Amino acid sequence: MPGGYLNGQCVEPFDHRQVREDTRYSWFADRGPTHPWDSITQPEHGPGRGQYSHAKATRYANQVVQLGPMVDLFLAGDPLITSWMLAEGPNAWLRQLTRLHRPARVMALMRQTIAELRSDPGDPAMVWPADVPDDAHGFGAVNAARGTLCHWICIRDGKISNYQVITPTTWNASPRDCDGRRGHWEESFVGLTITDPENPVQLGHIVRSHDACLVCTTHMIRTGQRTNFMPA
Repeated sequence: MPGGYLNGQCVEPFDHRQVREDTRYSWFADRGPTHPWDSITQPEHGPGRGQYSHAKATRYANQVVQLGPMVDLFLAGDPLITSWMLAEGPNAWLRQLTRLHRPARVMALMRQTIAELRSDPGDPAMVWPADVPDDAHGFGAVNAARGTLCHWICIRDGKISNYQVITPTTWNASPRDCDGRRGHWEESFVGLTITDPENPVQLGHIVRSHDACLVCTTHMIRTGQRTNFMPA
C-alpha cells in the first residue's frame, strides 16, 4: 500500500526532513520547532507558557496532519474507503469502519510476504547486515496498526547520542504549536455538540476512533493523599 502526504489533491512523497516537533504548549523545555535529530525530551513543569500536554506538537511541512488506517487506505486508493471519504469526508464512523476493513487488506499482503520468504529461505537478500558507523544520522519508518511510526537516531563516537520516536498518536494528539494552531484532535472538536457536559461521550468517540494510545502522555504524581492522573 503506497503512502505519502496528501497536499490538497496531490499525493507527495513523504520527506522526513519536513517533520518538526514543537513544545511551546507541552510540558517539555521549549526550543522552538526542531527536526527530531535536533529535538530533546526534557521535562519542564514550571509555569509561564500555558503548557497543558505531555505530547509534543508534531507538524509536517508546517501543517497539522492526521494519521491512521483511514489515511493509509485512502492514499492507497482502496475502493471502499476512497468512495466513502469522497462522499462524507473524514469522520469518526469512517475511521471505525476502516479499522475493521484494513486487516482484510493487510492479511493478503502478509500471505504474499510469507510466500516470498518460504520460496527461498536461504536467499542472502533476506537479511541485510549492517555495520554501525562511529558517526551517523539515521531514520526509519514502519506502518503500524495505528498509522506510521517513525524513528530518528544520532550516533556519535559509536554511541547513541539522541533517539526520538514519533508515534501515530503523537501526530493526532498534538497540542497547539508556537503559532497557536490546534492539533488534529483539538480541531476535530470545534463545532461538536456535547449533549451532557458531565459525560462528554462525543469527545471519547472521536478520540477512540483513532485507536488512540496515550500511555506515553499520561503521568502520575504523588500528592501524599491520593494519586492524580494527568492526561494529555
